[in-house]
Amino acid sequence: MPLISEKELRQREKSGNLGGVFFIYGEDSYRSALAVKALQKAAGGEGGFASRSFAGKEVDLDDVAEAVTTVSLSGGGVCVTVRDLAFDALSDGQVKKLKELTQLVPPESTLIFWHSASEIKKTARTRSLIKLFTERGHVLDCEKMTARELEKVLSEGAKRRGCHFAPGVVGYLVQSVGTELNLLQHELEKLCDYAAGKGADAITAETVDALCAKTVEATAFDLTRALLAGERARALKLLESLFAQRVEPLMILGAMNTSFIDLYQVKLAQMARCSTSELAQLLPGMYKGREFRLRNAGGRASALSLPRLRACLKYLAEADTLLKSAPAPARPLLERTVLSLGLALAPARR
Repeated sequence: MPLISEKELRQREKSGNLGGVFFIYGEDSYRSALAVKALQKAAGGEGGFASRSFAGKEVDLDDVAEAVTTVSLSGGGVCVTVRDLAFDALSDGQVKKLKELTQLVPPESTLIFWHSASEIKKTARTRSLIKLFTERGHVLDCEKMTARELEKVLSEGAKRRGCHFAPGVVGYLVQSVGTELNLLQHELEKLCDYAAGKGADAITAETVDALCAKTVEATAFDLTRALLAGERARALKLLESLFAQRVEPLMILGAMNTSFIDLYQVKLAQMARCSTSELAQLLPGMYKGREFRLRNAGGRASALSLPRLRACLKYLAEADTLLKSAPAPARPLLERTVLSLGLALAPARR
C-alpha cells in the first residue's frame, strides 16, 4: 500500500477501517503524536482493557506478538502501540520476527509503530523496514507544514476561539515564532486570550511583538531590515537584545548570515528571471516549509545591487573566521560587523 496522508487516516478513523499495521513518524513530532492519539482513540485502545503500549529501544517483539494476537475481553480487536523501536539496532533475527509480526495482526486489531522524535535515522535497514510497512500496512510521514499550511491552521484555530488576525499578521506570527506547530499553538492560545480580555477586534502585529518570544532568526531578520532602512542605531539595539538574552554569538552571526544569504539567493534568481517559488524548489533543503523567507527577501533584494550584497557577505565571512579563531571578545566584533553592513548598504553620497 502507498504512503497515506493525514486526511486518508482521518477517513479510515471515521469508517472504522483501522485493522492492520501502521507506522507513524516524521519531522513534525507534534502532528505525529496527535495522529497516534487519534488512531488509538478510534481503535478503542486509548487506555482501555483492549490496549497495550510498549516503549523503548529494547522492546521484546515476542511480547508485542502475544499482545496483538490476544483476544480482547470485549470481544473485539486490540490496539497495540510500540513507540521508538530502534529499527537500525535490530539484529537479523529480530528483523525476521518483525516481518512475521506484520502478518500476524488479526483484521480487527490495530498495531501502531510510532517514532516520536522529530528525526529518524534513514539507514539502509530503516528504509527497508519502512518499505515493509508500506507494502504490508499503512505509513504516515508527518512532514513539517509549509508556512502557508501553518497560516491556515492558525487562522482556523483563531476563528474557533472567537477571534481573528489582522491582515498579514498570521504570516508575521509564523515568521516571528518559527515553524514548530506545538509552539505556535501555545502562542495562539496566549494571543486569543489576550485579545478576548482586551475586547480587541483582531490580533495585531503589535500584540505579537508584545506577547510572543521571537526566534533568533526573526530578530536577526528585524536587524537586517533595520540596516536596509538605514537605521543603524535600531540594528545595534536589536543586537543588544540578543546579547541580553544570552544568545551564543555564533548563533547570532549564523542568523545574520541566513538573512543576507536569502537576499543574495533571491537577487541572483531575479537576475536569472527565476521566481521565488522556483528557487524554493531548487533548494528544498534550505527553504522547504520556509518559503516565506524568500518572499520576505524578494522586495528588498530588488532594491539592492549585487556588489553591495557581495560586500555584506564578505564582512560576514570575515566575522565568522575571526569569531571561530580569534580570542577577541565577540560583542565588539559583532557590533563592528553590524556597522560595516550598515555602511555597505548605505546609499552613496553625491
